[in-house]
Amino acid sequence: MNLLLVTLAARFDSEAVNSWRAQLRDGEHVFVLRVFGLERAQILDDYSHNLEQILFFTEYRRWPKKFIELSLRNIGRLRLLIPQLDYPCSLLLWKAILHFHRREFIYDLRSFDPDLIDLRWVPQSRSLISGVHRELQNVAVLSRKDDPLTHSVNYSWRRYDPGLQVTIVLPVYNGARYLRESIESCLNQTHRNLQLILVDDCSNDETPKIIEEYAERDKRILSIRNKTNLRLPGTLNVGFRASTGQLLSWTSHDNLYAPAAIETLVRQLCSLPDVGLVYSAFRQIDEGGRLAPRVVYLPPPWLLPSVNCVGPCFLYRRSVYEATGDYNEKAEFQEDYEYWLRVSKRFKLMRLHLPLYYYRRNPESMTAERRKHPEMVGPLGLP
Repeated sequence: MNLLLVTLAARFDSEAVNSWRAQLRDGEHVFVLRVFGLERAQILDDYSHNLEQILFFTEYRRWPKKFIELSLRNIGRLRLLIPQLDYPCSLLLWKAILHFHRREFIYDLRSFDPDLIDLRWVPQSRSLISGVHRELQNVAVLSRKDDPLTHSVNYSWRRYDPGLQVTIVLPVYNGARYLRESIESCLNQTHRNLQLILVDDCSNDETPKIIEEYAERDKRILSIRNKTNLRLPGTLNVGFRASTGQLLSWTSHDNLYAPAAIETLVRQLCSLPDVGLVYSAFRQIDEGGRLAPRVVYLPPPWLLPSVNCVGPCFLYRRSVYEATGDYNEKAEFQEDYEYWLRVSKRFKLMRLHLPLYYYRRNPESMTAERRKHPEMVGPLGLP
């Protein structure tokens, strides 16, 4: 069971978690979504999340400008000077959420993939409760009038097929420094039925030797070397044309998957047959592998026309690939965004707030390379 506790501030977290501790079994997860937390506080694990951070970096584009300036900046600074304001600020933000952000907030709840949502720790709103029941029909919801001891959870809609083959395409050019770590993170997934396609784009470092070493060790690996340097979009197309999996993704040679990342994404696509692509939040690591404390949350799919929502961790069905076609080789540095825009015209996208990926910030990454060539990016992400 995935249990989501919604609390106003950190002072309620322990009480909320302890109220459930005796009822939880091994393997069940408790996520705490805190409406307001001190900005100096850091997220220390994958199970505690601050709603204000989600709002800062995702749906804030839809909020009134004056409210953002007053509530999320000035009040935020003031409560750092006067910690006693943390609770009243939480109440203020909660009321604003119910007034301005109710639809997006319910979608935020869905993004934690909960089986049960406990709303007893926040001021009640009849319209919110009815909205959650209406939009999240498979999820049990507890309000203050409900007895947690008599709750019933519906698991019948959840599906998982460990026999589905997932193809991960890993394009690489002179990526020997981090390549081993990236390959290991793919092969060590809890979802074992994998095809890992390593496509070497004419590397002249130790990359070919590393690929050969792993290809001899694991039969799930398919090794391809381009005859000429095709750059990233062309290399991705080479890899996906050779793919056989029912579900598809690609990753970079310097980034890492969390061990259960692919299984979590597979479970989503198995349980939600109307969804074509699912993507998740991620964490950042530096060149030495040190983990940044903050989760990087991603915007909802309906903002895709104005911002690349999908990010680096995703999984989609083969039917999406067959209908969408190849990556646009003329859209280098924006090949992913241009592809997601095409995907969104035909298929439904789903977001998860769970951080399933580790994105490495280093001067050799594609993101860093993209910043060196701003002239290649047009207003909608197209050259």
